[in-house]
Amino acid sequence: MPKIKENLSLIIVFLTTIFYLWLSFHFFFDVKDFIQLELNAKGDFLAGVFAPLAFLWLVYGYYQQGKEIKQNTEALKSQEKVLEQNVEQQKKLLKAAHEELELVKAKDMRQARIETIQSQPFFHFNKYKIILSKSANNSENLEMYRVSFEFYNSRAICRKLDIFHDFIGDYANSIDEIDLIKNGEGNIYQVTTSLNPDFKVDGVDVFFKLSFRYLDSNDNSQIQKFGFSLRKVSETDDSLYWNHSNIYIVGETYKN
Repeated sequence: MPKIKENLSLIIVFLTTIFYLWLSFHFFFDVKDFIQLELNAKGDFLAGVFAPLAFLWLVYGYYQQGKEIKQNTEALKSQEKVLEQNVEQQKKLLKAAHEELELVKAKDMRQARIETIQSQPFFHFNKYKIILSKSANNSENLEMYRVSFEFYNSRAICRKLDIFHDFIGDYANSIDEIDLIKNGEGNIYQVTTSLNPDFKVDGVDVFFKLSFRYLDSNDNSQIQKFGFSLRKVSETDDSLYWNHSNIYIVGETYKN
């Protein structure tokens, strides 16, 4: 049945052709009369008989051509939809791959950051002592503040530690150098430095900044920058003993 419906127009045209020829030759064709006709008359007769059939098949040919064009158009539209779906699918896959790549990159960056932090020392400070003294400079007596404190490292070891006042980028005048900083509370290190009058000293509070430059456990050059805010707790033998009211990391330049 599907094939009959598909070729119904061809069947109708074919049956119409058979029926038309049967009618033409049965009612309008006489062999004796046809034989007696001249050649040009015979040609005119045959042309008149077959002209309607030629026109019928011509119309059928145009119909079939239009049908095929329609089918081709539908096929192209179907292919276009498939291509659009493929493009959308590729876009989704590309977006998913990009998001996955970003997640992997973010994860790698977090892991690298964690590994970098774990390769840094973690400094703890205590036992601060400040002594007010006079220093002769160009025949003038200047007040200087002698500051000492202890610290230890509770995380990764570091080497070639240089300690500097402030952190303006000039590392020419370090106040202390320590070749190896081990970890653990049993490894205590002491630092002594002088503070000039530019540092804040109001009788009970002292504030100053230090930069710690070193090689971490991965041999990368790093810097940790600390701000010290100290408060006086007692006075003995002209020495002022202080506790820290606040010690904080002013900045860091950890490099992966």
